[in-house]
Amino acid sequence: MARHAAMSFDFKEHVVLVTGAGAGIGQAIARAFHEVAHFMTKDDRIWDELGQVMMGGADRALVHAIRDGWRRMVMTEWTPETIRGIEQLFHELLAVGGKEVLGVDRIPPGTFTTSVSG
Repeated sequence: MARHAAMSFDFKEHVVLVTGAGAGIGQAIARAFHEVAHFMTKDDRIWDELGQVMMGGADRALVHAIRDGWRRMVMTEWTPETIRGIEQLFHELLAVGGKEVLGVDRIPPGTFTTSVSG
């Protein structure tokens, strides 16, 4: 049996896109993100803990400002309007940077959907 070397991933400076949210591990990741986003938008206790543990006891006002900014920008709904907005953003980025920058010149059909199977 062939042995494969362990793969190492460093995403510190990268945006990671999870595909395949309709089933399997992709669906599990999408559901977990949804649960975490819901929790973090509704429960302030986690933010106080993050301020202590991850931000070295940062001032509570600073932690709350970060929380409020995150809550304004996090995507908590996935609707046809959301998909249209993403597609519009893609076309604007394509017009500015082109395929050379984006790596693609179109969004493949079926990439975004509001239906979930499984």
